[in-house]
Order: sequence, then structure tokens, then C-alpha cells
Amino acid sequence: MGNDVLSPTALTKRFYNDVCAENSTVVAVIAGHVHMDHVDRLSNNNDVMQYCLGASYEGYARVFNIHG
Repeated sequence: MGNDVLSPTALTKRFYNDVCAENSTVVAVIAGHVHMDHVDRLSNNNDVMQYCLGASYEGYARVFNIHG
């Protein structure tokens, strides 16, 4: 989602801005249907991480332990 090569829609831009806002409580974005195994920081200005996953039919999986 943070790739500058893509042309995001207005709704995607609003979502991105809301998630990356200084007062956002979001700590992670779990993105599906991109068929690549990838983890990166959504923005250089915050600690929101983006988790993408490869195709499950190719054996990719990820376990999240959520606690707080």
C-alpha cells in the first residue's frame, strides 16, 4: 500500500492518511490478496507495520500472537 509506483484511489489515500495520522491507534495492517510475503513499515514517520502474505495455496502462512 505504501508503494509510490501504484496509483491509489481517493479512498485508499484517506485510509492511509487515517492509519498513519499522529493520533492513530493502529499498530499493524494485515494485507491479503497480494500474493507476496513481505513485511515493512507503512510510513517512515511512524511505527505502523504492514504485513503481506504469499499465496496460501503455495504454502504461505503467518501466525500472529496478539496481546496487550
